[in-house]
Amino acid sequence: MSVTQQTANRDAFPSPTVVSPYRVLIVDDEPLGRLGVRARLKNYGRFVVQRECSTGNEALAAIRALAPDLVFLDVRLPGMSGLEVARRIGPEKMPAVIFTTAYDQYAFEAFEAAAIDYLLKPLDEARFARAVERARRLLEASNRAEARTESAKSTCDPQLERFWVKTCGKVVLVPVDDVDWIAAEGDYARLHVRDRSYLINDSLTVLEQRLSPAHFARIHRSTIINLGRVVEFRPHLNQDHIIRLRSGVEVRLSRTYYRRFTEVIK
Repeated sequence: MSVTQQTANRDAFPSPTVVSPYRVLIVDDEPLGRLGVRARLKNYGRFVVQRECSTGNEALAAIRALAPDLVFLDVRLPGMSGLEVARRIGPEKMPAVIFTTAYDQYAFEAFEAAAIDYLLKPLDEARFARAVERARRLLEASNRAEARTESAKSTCDPQLERFWVKTCGKVVLVPVDDVDWIAAEGDYARLHVRDRSYLINDSLTVLEQRLSPAHFARIHRSTIINLGRVVEFRPHLNQDHIIRLRSGVEVRLSRTYYRRFTEVIK
C-alpha cells in the first residue's frame, strides 16, 4: 500500500475521541474499606484510582499535590477527620467528595461541606452506584461549564442585559436589573425575581462571567446576588455571614467570598 493510500485511509476513518479519565483518591484507615471502594469502581471504567491514603494528613497532602477529580473520604481518620480535611482544603479547591463512614451523625456536616453523597458502611451496591452516577453528572457539568466559560471569553460575549425564560408555555423577558439573586440548581441556575423564580439553562460559573461585576457578586459557590438588593449583612457561624435582601430573603456569604464582597460594596 502506498503512502498516499495509507493517508487516505486514515482520513476516511478518523481516530476516536479520547475521553479523559476521572482521577479518584480513596481515603480510609481500613485496608478493607479502601479495597471495597476500589473493587466497586472497576465497574466504572472512566473512574481511575490515582492514590490511596489511610490518614487525614496524607489525604490533605495528596489532594493539594494531585488535585483529583473525586475523593472517597472516610469521616473518622487518624490525626485529622475527613470533615477537617475538607474544611482545610476549602470549598473552592476541594474536589468532588463522597463521604464514607459507619456513623450517620455526621451527615449534616458532610453536606455542609458540599458533599456529593454520604455513604454508610457496609457499602450498599445500589447506593454506591447512585453516588458514582451523581459524581459523573457533576463532573461532566463542571467540564461543560468550563468549556462554555472559555468559549464566552474567546468570543468576548457582552454583559447580559436580559434573560429570555420559558414558563407556562410562553417566553418571558426578564431584565437583569429585576433579578434579586440567583441560585445554583444542579446543572442549571434559578433566577429569583420578587415572588417568582425561573429556571435557566446556564451555570453560575457562566453567569458570573457575563453579569456586570458592578451590580452582581458571587457570595457562595451556589449563590450570586444583585448588590442593589442588599440591606445588611451580619456575622454567622464559622466566619460566614448572612446577607439580607430587600425581599426579606437571607442568603449565606461564605468566608471564601467575604473579602471580594466587602471590596465591591465599598
